[in-house]
Amino acid sequence: MAKQETAASQLVDHDKQGMMFAVGMKRAEPGVHGFMLPLPKITSPSQVLIRVQAVGLDGTDFSMVSHDKKDIADGREEIVIGHEMMGVVEEVGSGVISLRPGDPVTMTVRRGCGLCWPCKQGKSDYCLTGQYKERGLHKLDGFLTKYTVEEEAHVVKLSPGTEKYGILVEPLSIAEKALEQVRRVQSRIPPACGHASHKWTRDHWGECKTALVIGAGTLGCLTAALLRMNGVTTFATSRTPEDSFKVRMLRKLGCDYMRVDEIGAGIEKVVEQCQRDRHLDIIIEAAGASELALSIIPYMSRSSVYVLTGIPRGEQLATMDTNKLLRHIVRYNQAIVGSVNSNRTHFEMAIDDIQGINNKFNNILDEFITNRFKLSEYKQAFSFESKDSIKIAIGID
Repeated sequence: MAKQETAASQLVDHDKQGMMFAVGMKRAEPGVHGFMLPLPKITSPSQVLIRVQAVGLDGTDFSMVSHDKKDIADGREEIVIGHEMMGVVEEVGSGVISLRPGDPVTMTVRRGCGLCWPCKQGKSDYCLTGQYKERGLHKLDGFLTKYTVEEEAHVVKLSPGTEKYGILVEPLSIAEKALEQVRRVQSRIPPACGHASHKWTRDHWGECKTALVIGAGTLGCLTAALLRMNGVTTFATSRTPEDSFKVRMLRKLGCDYMRVDEIGAGIEKVVEQCQRDRHLDIIIEAAGASELALSIIPYMSRSSVYVLTGIPRGEQLATMDTNKLLRHIVRYNQAIVGSVNSNRTHFEMAIDDIQGINNKFNNILDEFITNRFKLSEYKQAFSFESKDSIKIAIGID
């Protein structure tokens, strides 16, 4: 391992020779690798050259590597991975108007197909053709390298005080979109409490409402933080042990945590606790565990909403009473929504809410970045395992 790190360290400093070190996946080999790429250059007036300072790793990155699932563009033999980033503008094209050198920034992930109406309107997260591309995930290089070039439209400036949380903006934007779906769907009904100021479309929409978050990873913790910031009584469940750091963070946010040990009776017990003397208005799944996610549907409250964000790999077979499932969904007026990706609007919402979360919960986001590695330590970062880890960051020197 030390020999690999030394070799990587030597390559990291090659940018002065017109090349830069990058980390990603190769078409012909499994696992995560370091390789050299030419330094990128601005080629159009609307582009921005960014020096990457930090990249966050999430479950998708680990899953891609462990399952050897790579989506490399035709004509390429490798793809740079990493889609959660923070960087600083190095240079701007002559047509760029909203950014200048020195600005701290992050970037959206998906690039639209250019064909359907949502993509043409900057809402590629609702792409109708499926012909989009994604930085670090699908056909396009990600950010685990020193420099990157992008169109101004996809570069989002970080506000003062949010720079060090830049790698949390992308996962927080996923939570923002999930709550946006909740509020849009539930605007169909008046609030159960009857208070006009607590309508789903009002600023104080979260008051007198109850939510359950499934999952205690980065997305689960950030979703819980948003719910609590908006005044929602929030429960969380997962298979994470009660004594883990993640659970301590959830409780620090004011969430009630209940570990689920089994599908069926365990889930029923969790939901009963959430519904005690209250209506369970919202369920948000952020775990990617399909059997757990589906098993909770029969226990949803009337006229409630369930948003699923996890994307499981492989195959999972399960047996369930489908008649009971359909009866509940229809007779109880339930809404079940899938939510994937996010767009620039959600990134801007996330940047705004970082300050709100920190103000309400004593700078809790400082504690969310639990483990840090150098770019030359990428092997260690991708092999790191801990029940206490929320967000792993790789610093780009």
